[in-house]
Amino acid sequence: MATHSTELEHALKTLKQLTGISLEITADTPEEDALALTQVRRLCSAYRDKYNHGRFLQDLLTRELPMSTILEEARRLHLSIEERRVLFVFESKNALHESVTEILKLLFPTQISKALIPVSETRMAIAYTLKASDTDKEILQTAHTIIDTLSAEALVSVRLAYSSIFQSLTELHAIYEETALALQIGRLFYPEQNLLFSGQLGIGRLIINLPSSICE
Repeated sequence: MATHSTELEHALKTLKQLTGISLEITADTPEEDALALTQVRRLCSAYRDKYNHGRFLQDLLTRELPMSTILEEARRLHLSIEERRVLFVFESKNALHESVTEILKLLFPTQISKALIPVSETRMAIAYTLKASDTDKEILQTAHTIIDTLSAEALVSVRLAYSSIFQSLTELHAIYEETALALQIGRLFYPEQNLLFSGQLGIGRLIINLPSSICE
C-alpha cells in the first residue's frame, strides 16, 4: 500500500473517530493523495453537520426516538445518558443571533458544546448538567445568570422556563414539552415574568387548553 501523507493519515484517523469506519485508500502520487485528503475531509465535515450534538439533542427534544437510536447516537457522540440535568428553555420576540451562542459558550465553556440545542429562530434550550452539590438555589441562580447575561451583553430580552431535575436523556422529549408549556402559560398568564419553573404553573396548567379568549 502506498504511503499516505501525514495530513491524510490524520484525516482518516478523524473519520474513524467520528464514524467508527476505517477506510483503506490507495494514493500512489501526490495528486491522488491530495484528492483523497479533500474527499476524506468532506466526509468528516458532512458527518459533523448531520451528526452533531445540537442536531441529535434537537431530535430528542422535539420527537420521540427509539431507545436503540438514542443509545447508539449518544455513544457515537460521547454523550452520557445518565446524568443529573435540568433543561433551560428560553425565547425572544426576535431572532436569536450567533452572538447569543458565543456569549453562552463563554458563560458555560465546558457545557455548551454538548448542551446547547437550537429549537427555532427565536428559541433555544440548554440540557444543563448539574454538579453533585447543585441544589434548587443554584439552578435558580443559573437561570437568572442566563437572563441577565444575555440582556447585558447580547442586548437580548428573553423569557426563560426551566424544568425539574431529570436523570436520563431518554426523558428529554417529555421534559421539553413540560417546559415549553411553562413558556406558553407564562406568555398568557404571567406576561410580566421573565422566569418560570415548570413545576409551579398554578391555575394556568388547568385552563391552558381552553380557547385563548377565555384564558385572557
